[in-house]
Amino acid sequence: MFSNPRHINIGIVLTASASPFEFTPFITNLLSTLHLLDTGQSYPRWAYAKPESPYGELDFASTDTADHGYQRVDNITVGILALYRGGVGNQVSKDDVFYYVYGLLTTLPTARRMRRT
Repeated sequence: MFSNPRHINIGIVLTASASPFEFTPFITNLLSTLHLLDTGQSYPRWAYAKPESPYGELDFASTDTADHGYQRVDNITVGILALYRGGVGNQVSKDDVFYYVYGLLTTLPTARRMRRT
């Protein structure tokens, strides 16, 4: 979720299916242990990746590493954004999709369905 302390990120943390606890989604901007809820899964808003030059060469022209040597990769794909925009309208942002998914995970019908699986 964080490749270094300077990176800002948020993530949705869920209890995993092996957890003895009830289905518990929460959102955090802190790096949490996946054993916080016995076992858990984390879904960060962004991923951070070290860029690699082709064939192991140095790439002095790259400008995509402005984030302290890492590239921030959006975990909300263009395809998913297009689906939401097709249903709701072009005003929908990738952040809207992320928080909407979190909202769905916290609803009672979703929690009941997740407890059964």
